[in-house]
Amino acid sequence: MDFAELEVRDAMITRSQMNVIKENDGIDRIVAYIIETSHSRFPVISGDKDEVLGILHAKDLLKFMANPEQFNLQNILRPAVFVPRGQIAQFPVERAARTAQPHGHRHRRIRRRIRPRYL
Repeated sequence: MDFAELEVRDAMITRSQMNVIKENDGIDRIVAYIIETSHSRFPVISGDKDEVLGILHAKDLLKFMANPEQFNLQNILRPAVFVPRGQIAQFPVERAARTAQPHGHRHRRIRRRIRPRYL
């Protein structure tokens, strides 16, 4: 299957497989969970997995390691982007590549030029 034909649902995981952070989790629990799962981005939920408050980037916790008492999860959440299941996956990826992120960073994009094959 060509990436241009791939739908978002083809790349999705089930809710039961989602690794999430709860809004009331403390920094010690969050750091332990990041180490356990080896992921760098986590949806932060309120109540159940349908109530996503935002996305936590693991690197945003580093500044609180020396002063954990200053940690406030709500203040470092990034916006969550919601994409319909039936949408072609190429479009959200392209949008993310064009969107400026907080702190002036942009998502990196890798493009592969497909050259025609001649017989």
